[in-house]
Amino acid sequence: MIKFRNILLESLSGIDYSVGIKEKKIFKVLQKSNITGDELQDAVNLMKDKIGIPSGDAAKIAILYKNNYRPDGDYDNVKDTQWVIPSEESLDFEQMALGDYFDITPFVFKPFNGVNNTYVPIVNVSDKFRNKRGIDNILIIPKDVIVEEAYEKILEGIDEEGYEFFSTSLLESHIVLNENVAMYNAKEIAEEEWNGYLNKKESLKLDTKEYMIEELGLSDEYYDLKEQVEEYTKDIEDLNKEKQILEHKSNKLYENIHIISMEIEKLSDTVDYGDDEEEYYSMYDEDISELNEKLNRYESTYEELRNQIDDIQTELYKLESQLEDVYEDYEIYNNDENFKELFIERRTEYIFQDMEDDITSYIWDSGLTIVEAIREGIVYIEDDDEIIRDAIDRDGPLSFLNYGGTYIDEFGYGDEYFYIIMDPYS
Repeated sequence: MIKFRNILLESLSGIDYSVGIKEKKIFKVLQKSNITGDELQDAVNLMKDKIGIPSGDAAKIAILYKNNYRPDGDYDNVKDTQWVIPSEESLDFEQMALGDYFDITPFVFKPFNGVNNTYVPIVNVSDKFRNKRGIDNILIIPKDVIVEEAYEKILEGIDEEGYEFFSTSLLESHIVLNENVAMYNAKEIAEEEWNGYLNKKESLKLDTKEYMIEELGLSDEYYDLKEQVEEYTKDIEDLNKEKQILEHKSNKLYENIHIISMEIEKLSDTVDYGDDEEEYYSMYDEDISELNEKLNRYESTYEELRNQIDDIQTELYKLESQLEDVYEDYEIYNNDENFKELFIERRTEYIFQDMEDDITSYIWDSGLTIVEAIREGIVYIEDDDEIIRDAIDRDGPLSFLNYGGTYIDEFGYGDEYFYIIMDPYS
């Protein structure tokens, strides 16, 4: 005989476990149908099939019927305070989670033969799933526990198989370029390209070099420098020609000035052939005067020419200095050895950047798989923890574990998440 006691605790699941007129009527129907309090499944079936009560409500009433079963069938004389109301506080958190998942009273789940986290439904809870047979047992495990189990399993897999344990697509998103190796390989490729352009010749043809400059993305700089060198060279050449002409004129004038000066000196020399010296001087005054005027004109023109030559020389110094500055940069392109150094340096940078931007293509072009590239040190996995967590997120932790079952699901209850596995031992 069940002793009546008043628990009347508020339900944690929100299920109303109070016994009212409806419940007492159902108790009587069950009693008349010769269903005892322990025959929960028969009680549920009768309520569903004969009375049309939904599974969840039928299971709750069956639990109440079990707790309050009276062999004499006298339910009318039980006081409201005497009904035995189940307390959900006696259940563990997993049972409460299962009740929430199946939308049924958690009292229908009982621990399974002392197996951790495994429960047996004492009534059929398979109505939640279409075309499912009765569920024999249920394994419910916190997600964080499953995740850590999967983590350890993956670590074991890495120890046994290396990074071949992971899929190629996963590895692709976690490989990191070994910059030292990549830079070395990029320089090797750049040098091979240079040798290919030389094509067994000692020097590059201009059109070949200009094509290579274009490939380097330096055409604007190269042609600008080339144009400046040509312009400065042409200006210097023109000024030198002009200077040469002026110097020739200057030299001619200088010769004439010297001749005139000698002539004046000659005429001005006094030779005493008689007593009348004044008569001698007067004979050349006009000639000397004319020569002096001519000399002055020549000297003035000569001075102008020398000033022009000096101005041109000043401009030449300026242009030559500018040409020297420009040519220092232009010589990088003009000289094959200098250009080789520039080409290899720039092509190495571009090739390295391509490797960095598309590591996978770099690996394929090397004729290797990702795993082989890791072994060769071309790339590496920077953070094992990160790739393991990503693998678990992508594929789900259960994909790395040996949990079987007719049905597996993930769900949240309260602040926790669980994995639920139906019939894991069937």
